[in-house]
Amino acid sequence: KDGTFSYSNIRKINFSSFVFDVMLYPNPVLNARVTLVSSGNINSAILFDAAGKTIRTFVLQGTNNVLDVSGIAKGVYQLKVFGGNTIHNSKLVIQ
Repeated sequence: KDGTFSYSNIRKINFSSFVFDVMLYPNPVLNARVTLVSSGNINSAILFDAAGKTIRTFVLQGTNNVLDVSGIAKGVYQLKVFGGNTIHNSKLVIQ
């Protein structure tokens, strides 16, 4: 090889046109209901256990929703929230 090199142009990549914040309360969940508030419209959420198994799917609408988690065993779960082209992951503790 001749030992020469060159630089490429730097490009900004935007993977999402809108990123939203999600807040869950109360967390930990004590009364089988958790309120989900977001800064953007959300349309669904999926609750996963620690092994990645789908526990429950929620159909949501708007920015304020209440999730019923009754019948779900105590533990630590991952809640994946979908809105537009954005996905937000949150940890949810059920006591």
